[in-house]
Amino acid sequence: MTKKTRLIILTVCAVLFFIITPYILLYSLGYRVDFETKKIVATGGLYIKAQPQGATITIDSKISNKTSMFFNSVFVQNLLPKRHTLKIEKDGYYNYEKNLDVRGNEVAKLEHVVLMKKNISFELLKDAVDYFSFSPDENSLLTAGIKPNTINIYVSDISGRQSKAYTVNVKNGSIQDTQWSDDGKTILLHIGTDYYRLNANASAVINVPILASVTEAQINPQNNQEIFFIKNKNLYSNLQTLPLLKNVAAYQLINQDIIWLSYDGFLYDYATSSKTQNKITSQVFAVKQNSSYTVTTLSGNIFVKEHNAFFKLNQGSKILESFYNPVEDIKVSPDGQKVVYCNDHEVLLSFLNSDDKSRIFLNRFSGTIGGCHWLNNEYLIFTLGDKIIISEIDNRGNINTNDLSQQISLADGKSITIKNPKIFLRQQDKKVYILSERTLLFSERLIP
Repeated sequence: MTKKTRLIILTVCAVLFFIITPYILLYSLGYRVDFETKKIVATGGLYIKAQPQGATITIDSKISNKTSMFFNSVFVQNLLPKRHTLKIEKDGYYNYEKNLDVRGNEVAKLEHVVLMKKNISFELLKDAVDYFSFSPDENSLLTAGIKPNTINIYVSDISGRQSKAYTVNVKNGSIQDTQWSDDGKTILLHIGTDYYRLNANASAVINVPILASVTEAQINPQNNQEIFFIKNKNLYSNLQTLPLLKNVAAYQLINQDIIWLSYDGFLYDYATSSKTQNKITSQVFAVKQNSSYTVTTLSGNIFVKEHNAFFKLNQGSKILESFYNPVEDIKVSPDGQKVVYCNDHEVLLSFLNSDDKSRIFLNRFSGTIGGCHWLNNEYLIFTLGDKIIISEIDNRGNINTNDLSQQISLADGKSITIKNPKIFLRQQDKKVYILSERTLLFSERLIP
């Protein structure tokens, strides 16, 4: 080999080195060629955590991983910065699909995926039920069967055993509402225009005449024997004759305090122990004489509802600000950080203690929404006409929803078709209780 040949080879190698080395370095640093844009771009990653274990995770129909018994997450790197299609599958469960944007030098996280079972098993708890209500600790259950002249009431543990039976003689009445004391030993029943008290050790339901035709009767959380109520725009206690507060539009009991809205347009805090009060708001809120109001406290936040319009107290300015309209139901997540509010056709989400006051629109339906509950901090369960829907709250890309089967088969072979259901989600064991066609059912645990 001549000297000239060796020089040519050396020159070619040097040129190739300076051309290829940058590409090797860029590749090792996570850069790739995007053939669609014909550019070298920084790649990103996807971190996915899903339950239950053993789910198959596929990205763009190409990259496939499976979670294991010990690790229910996967981390996929070197993805081009664009929208990627994700599918999570497991036999016996509904598929989860989402389109996620990946950015260069960033990891997009999807950490709260829960696959929903296709065939959820149910058990029959009780027949001939028209109404049901759970105690605050979710360990006691009240059920009622309504007849033309009587209401048969049963109070039991959640298994339906250890039941006590009571009868209320009332013509063409229905239970509008129940209130439990914090310890679950006293129940206040609103039937028609009357109120009835049921004590744990009592043998009968007792009518409370003083509460006839009053509004907003509430049990004192510090004293089961005391009931507060509004009559002729004044707030009374059943333990005394003179009014506690005057000119009251609505109120809410919080431990030993009463947060109340006055017809003068201000919110007040009344301490029952010292019998002193202070003004909470700094600006007049227009209270209408013929409107209905409620005061609600959620995770330290105060809300006022006027018909279906919600207002939230701004803790800084001390002003009631418009929150959303219309709202039928509002629920705080188990971690106290998020609030979901529903009207007849929409579901929206906000973060309670965040400076970001924007609302996240989750879904709009043509049917009527009802009975919205948090399944956990990331999933909701609610009714939609005759359907029961489970929905995630992650609104990136698309929102995954699943319907519970409307045809339920019980262990004894009996089949029940769900119609116009009323539901309650027991947080302790994540079981949903369904009242449909006078039949009360409960499910297996819905999520791990």
